[in-house]
Parts: sequence; C-alpha cells; structure tokens
Amino acid sequence: MVWLSSKNINSTRPTKKLSERWLGPFSILKKVSTHGYHLKLPSQWKSIYPVFHISLLEPVKTSTIPNQYQEPPPPIIIEEEEWEVYQILVSKLKRRKLWYLVEWKGFSQDSERSTCKPTENLKNCPELVKFCPCLSQRMNSKMHSQFYTCRNYLPTW
Repeated sequence: MVWLSSKNINSTRPTKKLSERWLGPFSILKKVSTHGYHLKLPSQWKSIYPVFHISLLEPVKTSTIPNQYQEPPPPIIIEEEEWEVYQILVSKLKRRKLWYLVEWKGFSQDSERSTCKPTENLKNCPELVKFCPCLSQRMNSKMHSQFYTCRNYLPTW
C-alpha cells in the first residue's frame, strides 16, 4: 500500500494550498519498470493513467496507536456534468468569439431555460451541427471555430 502525491492531480478544492498533499492509500498491482508502478485507482479516476513514478509514491506506515482510523479523503470528480441541449436559438459574434443562445432540456422556467454559451462549451453538442452545418467541417479540421462566422446561418439578436 502506498500514498500518491497530489502534485499533478487536479482537485475540486479552491486552491492547491487547501487540497490534500497525499491521496490514497492505494494498492500496487505490479511494477512496470525500475521507476514505475501500476496502482489500483478508484473508478472515478478513470481518466487518470494508473502508472506513476516512484518519486510520487510514499509507503504507508502502520500506526503505533491501536484502533486509530483515518477517514479517506472525498472522491475527486474529474468530469463535469453535461446538460442536454434542447435547441440553439440564435448566435452572435461577441469580442471575436461566437456565442450561442442555448435552450436546455429539463428546465421549466423561461428565465433559466436559455443561456448564452461560447462555442468551446458546446463541443459535444449535435444541435450545433443542425444549427449551422458548415460549422462542423471547420470544427473537425484544425482551424479555430471561434473566429469563424457562418454568414448564411448567423442571425443576430
């Protein structure tokens, strides 16, 4: 069993100063190389590669005080929750970025139902392609979509 340094792992704490210095303890599954170890990580950390350098690991020391138990730290949430888009109403070019007025599924009140979001927040949105089909070709190529405006499909507010 080893502790893992939180040096290169993002946490939900407001600052690095307030986050835990060591995470775990985790069990070692196997030794990959002379300096790399494969750890058994929780399922919430599926986007983190489980092989770590030996300098980021610290062996667990058993307590000399009997019946002492340390609570594990809260789980780190890496992926954010995504809301489902009902439809994209209009778009607008604001400060050289393309913004969309998005109507969300599951909201009953009109004030909360639609919000303005930039293009980079709608990466996984199929409604964006329905709204402006020529934009999907630009997003798939390595060109920046934030400076691209589709003149045929761009209504103004």
